[in-house]
Formats: sequence, C-alpha cells, structure tokens
Amino acid sequence: QQGQQGQQQAAGSSGAARPASALLDKMRARLSGGRFRSLNEALYTRSGSAALSMMQREPQLFEQYHEGFAQQVRSWPKQPVDVAIAFLAKLPQSAVVAD
Repeated sequence: QQGQQGQQQAAGSSGAARPASALLDKMRARLSGGRFRSLNEALYTRSGSAALSMMQREPQLFEQYHEGFAQQVRSWPKQPVDVAIAFLAKLPQSAVVAD
C-alpha cells in the first residue's frame, strides 16, 4: 500500500509541476511585457541622443527591448507593415508616397 501511495504522490507531483511551470512561464511573459512597455516609454519620451546614450550605458536593454517587441508583435491580429503594403499596392503607379 505504501508503494501505491508513493506512486500516486509521484504522479501527482509531476502533474502539479506542469501547472506551476505554466504559471511561471505566464508570469515571466507578463514581466517581459511590462519591461518592454517601460523601455518603450523611456525611448519615446527621450531625444534620440538620450535614448542612444541609455542603450550604450546598458547594452542589455537593446536585447530586452527587441525581445519584448517581438513578443508583442506575435500577439497582434494583423501586422501593421502588411496593412501598409496592401494599401500601397492598391495605389495607382502615378501615386507619390512621402514620409
């Protein structure tokens, strides 16, 4: 009987590890998303030279920002660049597009 209890406990603990791991992954994703939003705000509220200086002082921020951005992009229903391309493709050849 003790052997069966041990097997049941072992099976139960491995099943519990999956939800805990999923929760940990979810929490990491939220932290990563929060970090991206914080970095994004820091970048768009600074001048270009101040943002460059920030990235040079802390090079790991560059990677953190782009990882967060890539994660955000995966959640979008449509990619903005694809929408822009589709719009531009419908314009007549004579159209002039400027920035």
